[in-house]
Amino acid sequence: MIKTVRLYTLCILSLSSIFSCTDNISESEITTIKLTPNKESHLLLSSIIDSLHILPLETTEQALLSDIRELEYDEGLYFIQNDQDMLIYIFNRNGKFNCKPAKKGQGPGEIRFPQNFALNKIDKEIWLTNNNSFYKYNYAGKYLGNKPYSLAFSDFCIEKNGNIYFYTNKTNNSHIGDGFLTGNITMLSPQGKKKTWFKSKAALQHEPNKSYMSFFTRIPFSEQEDGKITCHYAFCDTIYSIHKDCITPSYVIDFGENKSKIDLDQIPGSDVDEYIHAHPKTVWYAREVLETSNIVRFSYNFGFESYADVYYNKSNGHILEGKPINDLLGGYIKILGKRRNTIIGCIPAIDIQLSDKLSSFISQEKLSELKKITPESNPILIEFTLKDF
Repeated sequence: MIKTVRLYTLCILSLSSIFSCTDNISESEITTIKLTPNKESHLLLSSIIDSLHILPLETTEQALLSDIRELEYDEGLYFIQNDQDMLIYIFNRNGKFNCKPAKKGQGPGEIRFPQNFALNKIDKEIWLTNNNSFYKYNYAGKYLGNKPYSLAFSDFCIEKNGNIYFYTNKTNNSHIGDGFLTGNITMLSPQGKKKTWFKSKAALQHEPNKSYMSFFTRIPFSEQEDGKITCHYAFCDTIYSIHKDCITPSYVIDFGENKSKIDLDQIPGSDVDEYIHAHPKTVWYAREVLETSNIVRFSYNFGFESYADVYYNKSNGHILEGKPINDLLGGYIKILGKRRNTIIGCIPAIDIQLSDKLSSFISQEKLSELKKITPESNPILIEFTLKDF
């Protein structure tokens, strides 16, 4: 990341042209993932995984986590955002607590209203948003200063070439003056260039500072080993790839006859809510998209009633699809991210129910460690790889 990037110029930059970089993309380069949604289809964790690593996070007075909102991994460290105070807690590969870079407050390096965070992996920095500024810390927790901004967004990532991508989720950013930043994905380059993709007329109908129903997607960005970033947004059946300042389609999800008959992406949130309640069999909302070198993984909903996970094998086109059942540890695994080809999730300690099947995947030493976990312990991290399918 070029450290001289001036984020405060976001308010005054001139309008740039919008483009999708898809002019030279042929249909043969876009993969269709054809699904067969079925509420009765299940995925037993024990039947789909090849390896399992369970990491209890050290519980101390300085590190008490309610739930994990977001997780990033780099340099052998887990950067975890606590769902309760929205602060960042750093743990090492053994689950030991290292430090908490920011504290609540108004002093130097302290933060009043933490919201989102991302890692600048080039400069080894943690960027934590504070309502209208990026607060920056190094991996040891030292405060490095802040950069102001004026933009409403729900998540962001920092590309290795210095571009910052924001998941603006069709938020009404017309306060910036040119109305340009009202779409789903927005970019700001180190040189001050900005672009927005997937613009929305519906968002501009909402008045600033007035509440309205909106649907957000979890994990809108998934960084690849080659520096590209997989991205998606709510109600879209296409998964995109970000490279430098281009966004190109990579995968199209085919939900078949259960797909929504109207474009949920182009109507207000309250109308989406009404439509889905009236059509409970509608399959919608691809979310939690992760891409590794060998799989694409995401989830979707059946109306508001149920959900399913999908794993797509990029080498042979095979698909695993169904409602996930955790028959090894009990509880729901909240997917958080990935580390190379390993999927990372978490389970609250209070939900842990050890199964006899678990001994086939972990050592007796680890099993004994898990038996010491109490309901008051921090959440545990679950890392797994898939069998060949």
